[in-house]
Amino acid sequence: MEREKYDILISELIYKSLADNLKGNEADILEAWLQNPDNQKFYMDLKNSDRLFEGLREMRLADTEPSWEKLSRQVAAFRRRRRLRWLSAAAACLLVGLAVAWLVDGREEESPVELARREVIRKDAPVTLRKASGEVLYLEDSVRTLILPKERTREEDSVERETLPEVERNVLATSACGTIEVTLCDGTRVWLNANSELEYPSAFAAGSREVTLRGEAYFEVAKDAARPFVVRTPSARVEVLGTSFNVLAPSAEECVATLVEGRVRLADSLRNEITLSPGQQASLSASGAWRVREVDTRYYTAWRDGLFAFKDCSLREIVTTLSSWYRVSFLFSDNELSRLTYTTMIRRYDRVDSVIRILEEVGDFRCERVSDDMYLIKRK
Repeated sequence: MEREKYDILISELIYKSLADNLKGNEADILEAWLQNPDNQKFYMDLKNSDRLFEGLREMRLADTEPSWEKLSRQVAAFRRRRRLRWLSAAAACLLVGLAVAWLVDGREEESPVELARREVIRKDAPVTLRKASGEVLYLEDSVRTLILPKERTREEDSVERETLPEVERNVLATSACGTIEVTLCDGTRVWLNANSELEYPSAFAAGSREVTLRGEAYFEVAKDAARPFVVRTPSARVEVLGTSFNVLAPSAEECVATLVEGRVRLADSLRNEITLSPGQQASLSASGAWRVREVDTRYYTAWRDGLFAFKDCSLREIVTTLSSWYRVSFLFSDNELSRLTYTTMIRRYDRVDSVIRILEEVGDFRCERVSDDMYLIKRK
């Protein structure tokens, strides 16, 4: 029965999508379901079916009963070829007025905050900034974008060289449930993921631009042919002139670089070098060998847009991510459930319940709240 309800819900969302009538977070639920390649192909087959669209159009513009009979015949023929055993259920649900309405967690647009502003003090803040002087700033949830003072021009340097302050190295750090965007003094934009640290100078040297990363960050490097941009991790060195890429350095032995645009050159501690092209990912394993492969970069950069992205991930891996982000725990009623794999993207809502609700709709399981911070995963 639960599976039947799930089929009808997805069918209804497909129908409403084709009719351009999705509301609330229905688009999020459908988008999560569409991350599975088989589901996406199925949806595109429907979308590209002229006969199906003709039926939909007539259902919207003509009398309900004859249009429904015609669409039912068309769907039956299409279903025999594609096994679309539940498409007609969606149209039937819509015709009798069934709809799904969800509450969406909204968030006001947030403006960039100049780094010179030092107002916030909250000891449990998701982001902290450690100054070279030893001062620690605790950043509020509302401070999600920092803009550092711009570098001086050569003309300004020559005029005020005598009064230029010493270069300081600062550390921006995120907790398990915090991310932040920072614009460096040269205009480079950096998105710092959870559980990460970025060490950067208050001003770059004349011949190079260098930062140190522990954890994960996405970079959009400002072009400057005279000064290469270098990202140092505990295990590797990434050098670029102007490009967009993601770096994950979870430990002293591992490094994963994913290139979106431009070109990057990577070197390990033994100075073994490789060069990446867009769409490629290089992984440095604990054994010290580079492995390069082609990837869908969306799944490695979606976090900067406030999304959880899972590609062929087990349910255990998914709930482990949620546990870290929302500080809750999950139990499985059946160990087989933990090995189910899913491919999906879901918005990072403020509350875990909103994420769980969408996962339940696209998955073969349901979550039961056991306590304020504990959930039990069962089969549908």
